[in-house]
Order: sequence, then C-alpha cells, then structure tokens
Amino acid sequence: MASHTLKTWTQNLLMTVVSVGLTLVLAEIALRLVYPKYELAAEAQFQPDSLRITTRPANARHTVNHPDNGRTHLVIYNNHGMRQHRDFAPEDLADAVNVGFFGDSYMENLGLPGPYSFTEPLDYLLNRGEQRFNVLNFGQSGYGTDQSYLAYRYSELGPALDHVFYVFCINDIRNIYENDLFFLDDNGELQRNPALATPWWIKLISRLHLTYLLQDGYNRLFPRKNAWQGFDARIMQEKHADKHVRKRMRTDRAKSVEDSMLEGEDNPDVTRALAVFQVLLKRWRDLARANGAEFSLVLLPTGYGSLVTAVIPEDIRVIDLHARFDAAIPDYRYDDWHFENDRHWAEAANRLAATIFYREIAGQAAREALAEDEIDQALFTYYSAFDYGWMPATQSAAEAAVQPELEQIAGKYAALEQDTASN
Repeated sequence: MASHTLKTWTQNLLMTVVSVGLTLVLAEIALRLVYPKYELAAEAQFQPDSLRITTRPANARHTVNHPDNGRTHLVIYNNHGMRQHRDFAPEDLADAVNVGFFGDSYMENLGLPGPYSFTEPLDYLLNRGEQRFNVLNFGQSGYGTDQSYLAYRYSELGPALDHVFYVFCINDIRNIYENDLFFLDDNGELQRNPALATPWWIKLISRLHLTYLLQDGYNRLFPRKNAWQGFDARIMQEKHADKHVRKRMRTDRAKSVEDSMLEGEDNPDVTRALAVFQVLLKRWRDLARANGAEFSLVLLPTGYGSLVTAVIPEDIRVIDLHARFDAAIPDYRYDDWHFENDRHWAEAANRLAATIFYREIAGQAAREALAEDEIDQALFTYYSAFDYGWMPATQSAAEAAVQPELEQIAGKYAALEQDTASN
C-alpha cells in the first residue's frame, strides 16, 4: 500500500513538473513573439572578461527592435567590440584628433540605429572642416565607473585619444558596490578584487524574457521596495556573483542610489561606492593626462547626475548636459526627450547632444564652430542619408542635400552592414 502511494505521489509530482515546465516554455515563446520588450536584456551578447567581468564580442552583429516604432535595426560590434558600424585600427587614429566616449547603456543605446547615436552625427559635424577627427563610442550597457575606467585603461586605442568623456549615470554608483571590483584599504588606497565568473544558473535565467517580465511586474507593484534591485542588475548585465556580495544584496534591502541620496540616507554601500568613485575619477583623469588627453565627466540630461555634484573632486572637469539642455530648450523636461517605452534618450536628444559636444570639442580645439543654422542644415543632410523613420525638425529642411553627399555619408557605415548581408 505504501509502495503504491509513493508511486502515485511520484507520478503526480512528475506530471506537475512536466506541466509547469511546458507552461513556462509556451509562455516564454509567446512572450518573445507577442511582447518582445525584454529582448535587449535577454538576448544581449556578452563574453567573459577577467578584468571587466564582461565585454561585447568583437565582430558580432544581431538585430533588435526600436522600443517605440518596432522597426528592426542592425546592431554591429566592430573589431574592438564597440557598437559602431565601422572598424578602427591604430593607424586610423594617426594624424587625427581622437575623441572617446565611455559609459553605460546611455552610450551604447541599443534602442537606436547606430548612425543615430550622438557620436555619429558628432563625427560628421567635426569632419566638415579640414582637420580630421575620429569619434569612438566605448559605451557598454551595465558598465559603471569601475568597468568604464578599465575599458579605457586596457583599450588598445585608449592612449591615442585626445579627448576622453566619461558619461556618468547615477546607477554607476550602484554598479561599483555590486561589482566589488575595487575597494579602498585602511590607508585609503585603491585595491582590486578579481572579476569572478558568472554562475551557470544566472547565465540561464538571464536569457529568459520571463525573468524580466517577473522583475518588471515586481517593480511596478512595489516601486519603493527595491529588494530585487541588485539581483535585477546582476542578471541583466551578467555580473560576477561572489557569495558575500549576493548575501549582502539579499539581506540589505537597500533603496536605490537615487532614493538614498535624495533622502540623505546613511547607506553604507553608497558611501563606500562614492569613495571609490572619487578615487577612480582622479586615477582616470591622471591616466588620461599622462596620455596627453583631456578628461571630462559628463552628467546626463536626466537631472539625477546633480546628486553627485557635491562629491565630484573639484579638479575634475564637468559637463552638465541637463543644464545645457535646459539652456537650449524652453521648459526643458527629460520626460519629453526619452523613448515612450524606454527611459533612454531618443533620437532628438541624441541630436541635441551631438551639437553640444560639437561646440565643446571645437572650443577645446580652438576651432571656429559652425553657426546654428549651419549646424541645422548639416545635420538635416546627415540624417537624410538614412531611412530609419526619424528626421530632425529644422527650418533648413527645405534645402535638399545633393545625392552624392548622401551616398558618401551612408557609405561610411555600409561596409560592415554589407558584410552582415553577405553572411
């Protein structure tokens, strides 16, 4: 009798497991087909790196959908794993002014076609004169100050840069204490921890759209309770998972960095991370100077960057995009400049950022910048070379660009796209 009961119980358990498993598989398939909102996180391409935890694979490509209009565009990683539709070799940087941008998902900006990220129209504007420029985008989703600094330090192209811009996002502070790559010893000296391997189970669930749907639902139900905050970031970015770090995340129940700093909360994780943040900025600036480059910290136009203004070392050069957007746009609100279905900055914000950095870099190079109407016309010509469903609103739009110029602009990005088509 007992044997029969055990057999029945085992069969019921097996059927339940199979049923639940089948339901999850069907739900995952349906979510991918009907509601592909989480594809950027679940289908992101990473490769392990002993220095930076993860990097993008070189010479890789895939397609994603625009978060608002749903149109498919190509994401290309070049020969250095940078999200740009053109390769760079050291000789390409010789006899040119080289500008490098570092940061997280705001820099990589997977929701936009590559030519719409602000580094590309910026490159076009800077190269309208006789002096030759290269604008390089080193941004990678999930990178905090720690990994961005390491990206510069260990890049083959880093020493050739003349201008280094680190685009800071407020969650870069959280990334520092989550990653635990750097810490300050008792003497205040910066020390390194190894970049540990990601466990197999995190790699597995990081590929499921259902994982992000569940996280999204939790965050909507409990917007002020960020118990999953570290877990969420670790899955989405495939960070290392040292046991003591995971335990701290499960027990700490820390608020977001923004909430902690806005409310003046004494959060030890944030305090430690801010101390590391300050030392990393100084070390990055000193390394850039040793390479003959100007280093600048860029605050995003979201407004949250101002939370760290008080702790930025005084001798670090700061460019506050929120203040500059506000000066350029009456009644500026970031909510009007990001995607409708995503908090990252959309096409118009990237265009405005390109013009701001153009004036900034032209000023540093002691070069006379184009007038406002000339910039409008130049960028209208630039965007006319692409067919991704967005054009800037400009009074110069009536002045049509000539076809050979459009072909020249588009041709700059065509080689790697053609390689994709042939493969």
